[in-house]
Amino acid sequence: MRMLAAAIILSILLPCLSYAGASGDAVMAIMKLEARCEAGISHRDFAPAIGEAKFAVNVFLKSKEAADNIKLAESINKVMAHYMAANLVWRIKLPRYSGSAKVEKGSIGENFLQQYPEIDNFDKTRGQGGIVERGGTRPDGTVEKQIYVAGAVGYAIKRASEELKIADSLLSRNN
Repeated sequence: MRMLAAAIILSILLPCLSYAGASGDAVMAIMKLEARCEAGISHRDFAPAIGEAKFAVNVFLKSKEAADNIKLAESINKVMAHYMAANLVWRIKLPRYSGSAKVEKGSIGENFLQQYPEIDNFDKTRGQGGIVERGGTRPDGTVEKQIYVAGAVGYAIKRASEELKIADSLLSRNN
């Protein structure tokens, strides 16, 4: 009976031990954020959820553990950069209640396209899952563009999830 109890306790504790330390806390906090996004998070809850994860990430990034695991620290930084980009773009929608944002010099839309240049190549329209819409031609010959906010937010969150898998793999190798 004691053996069974010990086996049960060990099976509960071992997964927790594999995420010990500041790096584990950071990855777990980001996994919690990812789970909230997968379950459906409102724009009101998104920024506070990012703040919670960012606290654990910042603690890790200031630790000796981060200095000793540079690849893991870089990966965790990338994950948070994707979530921060999603948050920034999502905030465009709120004051104007608009579904898109113009891409103009110095705008959030332009910064998002610089961070994710691959989305500018999408040929799909908004209704077909596209992220960038093309409009008319400006007097200087450039094409007017708009970013579809929901598509951009979803894309950045998807990229965060992809990078989180890499961070989790690096964490597993380090432990």
